[in-house]
Amino acid sequence: MSKKNLSAFVIPILIAAITIGLYVLAFPPFKLPEFAYFFSVPFLIWVNRANRFRGIIISVIIAITFFSWFILLFWLRHVTWGGLIALSALMAAFHIPWYLVAAKVFRNLHTTHYRLLKLCGLAGLWVSLEWTRGFIHTGLGFPWLTLGITQWTRPIILQIASLMGAYGVSFILIFFNLTLASYLIGLIHRIKKTPSINNTKYDLFAAILSLVFVFLFFVKNLPQKNQEEFLFKAAIIQPNIPGTLKWDANRFKENLSILKTETLKFTNQPIDVIIWPETALPVPIKGDDGMQVWTESLVNQVNKLLWLGSLAQVNHLWYNSLLIVLPQSGLQDEFYSKRKRVLFGEYVPLRNWFPFVNKFIPVDWDIAAGQGSHLLDVRIHDLSLKMGGLVCFEDIFPELSRASVRDGADFFLVVTNNAWYGEEWCAYQHAAHSILRAVETRRPFIRCGNAGWSGWIDEWGVIRQVTEQNNTIYFRGTDTFEVFRNKQWIHYLSPYVRYGDWFVYICFGLVLLSFIMHKKNEIKGSV
Repeated sequence: MSKKNLSAFVIPILIAAITIGLYVLAFPPFKLPEFAYFFSVPFLIWVNRANRFRGIIISVIIAITFFSWFILLFWLRHVTWGGLIALSALMAAFHIPWYLVAAKVFRNLHTTHYRLLKLCGLAGLWVSLEWTRGFIHTGLGFPWLTLGITQWTRPIILQIASLMGAYGVSFILIFFNLTLASYLIGLIHRIKKTPSINNTKYDLFAAILSLVFVFLFFVKNLPQKNQEEFLFKAAIIQPNIPGTLKWDANRFKENLSILKTETLKFTNQPIDVIIWPETALPVPIKGDDGMQVWTESLVNQVNKLLWLGSLAQVNHLWYNSLLIVLPQSGLQDEFYSKRKRVLFGEYVPLRNWFPFVNKFIPVDWDIAAGQGSHLLDVRIHDLSLKMGGLVCFEDIFPELSRASVRDGADFFLVVTNNAWYGEEWCAYQHAAHSILRAVETRRPFIRCGNAGWSGWIDEWGVIRQVTEQNNTIYFRGTDTFEVFRNKQWIHYLSPYVRYGDWFVYICFGLVLLSFIMHKKNEIKGSV
């Protein structure tokens, strides 16, 4: 093989590997969020400089998108290899159009009119596709790991989420990628003294200007002094019961014993509330008198308020719910039920029409969808609060927390169970979404996981505490923390809560405008 042919074979593989590596390492749990600012730059420069082999470019794009998601979702193999491959392909399908359009724009960048507008259109296209991925209904919506999630440990850039949502963070990041790549391509042309792109320095100025806007917005929203108000002291219980054993009838007493042992540790402790994770009990607390009596007896014994995730059976329907048990008063009538269900995990579409699917799904009944935010009244000390509930993966859907805040939520409790997915990075990826939701809504978020990630996040998206033992979030045990809120955000409705995805609609407009200008120039050039 000649050196030229070897280069044509090796370089595309190298570009794909670099892009995949930068993209994956920008996300949790890896602590390299700055990679999100330039993950696509090598690909964009290569497309501009490479020979025009359309088949190779398409192959690189497919490799980048599929293997990026395959690695990020690799924890799904603990449940299903087929699901991992199918979901990776589905997620890639939403990114392939962006790479194809970006490749076309950057291959002709030196002849591109209205270049900065087209770069804005490309950034808008990225956001539009992210939003579409999360918006699709019938259970297929899955806004997992939007690009903005990479910044979960960077409060400065996160603050714009209260204005534009997590999609605004994604826009800033991908826009920086595009403008940096454009500037570097122009620089390469000038160094090599080849036909150059004019004024690419303005692209870099635009990128810097976007970061200046982010910083100024951060400064404007700094916490006010002496405004922090104590809410309550919580005790988190992590039973860390594997998903495969939770519903094992032979382990019924053992599962209850774990909950009881961990809960009784707080009998004489100065705490206000004990929190159990999603479906902590092996049978419904509401709908099973024996389970209700057992739980109420334990609560009376420890003499503490209990918030718990559990199944609830009402009128022959099963719900995945968040409930409250009070000492002496017992189980409260009001409870929150999960609104977004897991496709093929909690329900099967058209099950009655296609009964053969029961051969492939372990349960032969569906979890019913809850209706509305159904806030729970909480009275602790002299405070009367409204708790917004989110169960399982509901914190990845921004519209749910927005609706709850509009209805009056003062704080959120997320109960979840990521033990199905091993002790890898699923729990970290999941928790990162709560950070974006906290900033979007300006409300504290408390999280309780069966095995982790448990802790709480303030209104600026700062992780105030995360439960760990021996430097790991995955353990069986307990932890306590004090939860505060900042008075400046009480009853405050952020622009994102009030107006929703207004910025996404602007992104759709940028895509449309850049397309119209492109076609206009094509027509002008052909005349």
